[in-house]
Amino acid sequence: QHLSAPRAAQTAAAWQATFDPNPSGPVTYGTVYNNNTNVRGVFQPTTEQAATGRSSAKASYELNAAGYILFLSPILNHLPEALPSSLSLMVYGDASGHRIGVRLYDAGGEKYVKPLGVVDWTGWKRIDIETDFANWSHYQGDENNVFDVPVRQFLLELTAVTTGPKTGAVFIDD
Repeated sequence: QHLSAPRAAQTAAAWQATFDPNPSGPVTYGTVYNNNTNVRGVFQPTTEQAATGRSSAKASYELNAAGYILFLSPILNHLPEALPSSLSLMVYGDASGHRIGVRLYDAGGEKYVKPLGVVDWTGWKRIDIETDFANWSHYQGDENNVFDVPVRQFLLELTAVTTGPKTGAVFIDD
């Protein structure tokens, strides 16, 4: 949202958005929304972990009470005018027990939300997400109950659980 010139590519194959920003220095990747003052997140490229390539996106969190953090990709430009037939991502979990989900924003501003479960693993895990948007909750935007292409933005949601650690990080790649 606050970055200039984010890029995407178009191919004849199924489209893909890749978290591999290959940073040239310490920069913020995308933006972060903290739903209250008890939570704080930072989203930045890192070479600490990578499922493939040199880097990934690190979603650091501080969860001092109930709340959630949204880690937002930059606005996605030049994506195909088609619904994604599948969605997957690699997540490096920290076994925190916090809940994660994804959100996709459509071209009409409608926000689609899909809970993914609990971060109960350590290390890299591939998460495959069904893309039948009729099974996702949605709100705001044009509220037409239709996913308007192209995809405008991808978000990772991290929600605090009382038994989880107050600080940590998960990583996102591919």
